Amino acid sequence: MSELSSYQTRQNVAPIQECVPEQAIAERVRSEGKFLSVGERKLYLKGVTYGTFRPDDDGCQFPAAEIVRRDFRAMASQGVNAVRTYTPPPDWLLDEAQRYGLYVMVGLPWEQHIAFLDVPGLASAGTVTCHVPSSVLPV
Repeated sequence: MSELSSYQTRQNVAPIQECVPEQAIAERVRSEGKFLSVGERKLYLKGVTYGTFRPDDDGCQFPAAEIVRRDFRAMASQGVNAVRTYTPPPDWLLDEAQRYGLYVMVGLPWEQHIAFLDVPGLASAGTVTCHVPSSVLPV
């Protein structure tokens, strides 16, 4: 048994090779203290960022589906299990991620480097609750 396999067994972690995309994405990720879990297993993210990309003529901020498919296949083959985007992806990109067993952490366009506490009222709940719905399509 390899050192990594032994570690994964002791830590109750599923090796990437054993994850079938439908199983890997079937349950919601949840936090348990300082860890993330899926089902009864700890989830160790091995992630990369994906984007930002220049919008195409239709305004899509991601490459064409064939390129995303190629990229995700290459990522999954190297053991990556999570992708972080900086803008909300189209539904087809999420489908491709699921096909390859990749979790997606979606970023919203937001002024991330503003010192919210330095400007009175900037960190109010109203600011956040107005901005988030305008960035996300209804489910």
